[in-house]
Amino acid sequence: MEFKRYVCWQADQVHQILNPDAEDVANEVFLAVHSEHPLWMVDPNDLGKRWSQQPQGFLTEFLDPNRTHVQAAVTGDSGSGKSHLIHWMSLNIPQRDDQ
Repeated sequence: MEFKRYVCWQADQVHQILNPDAEDVANEVFLAVHSEHPLWMVDPNDLGKRWSQQPQGFLTEFLDPNRTHVQAAVTGDSGSGKSHLIHWMSLNIPQRDDQ
């Protein structure tokens, strides 16, 4: 079988067609293709204590108004979804009038 090569787009449009930064899409597109994957949580006081949590549950705890201090570190290998989680959180944290 012989394969023929052909150009599907103009060379100067390659960065519009092939997005090198998966998080650099319109928010509507991002939310349309988003899928929920559980997060692996680690207790900073007991690194052996790990559990799985849905992102919405994490966000609810993160935004709990009864907490006096909230801090979280997002870690993982390249391509594991760190930037995706931060982008998703930024779209799901209600905006305040004083910001």
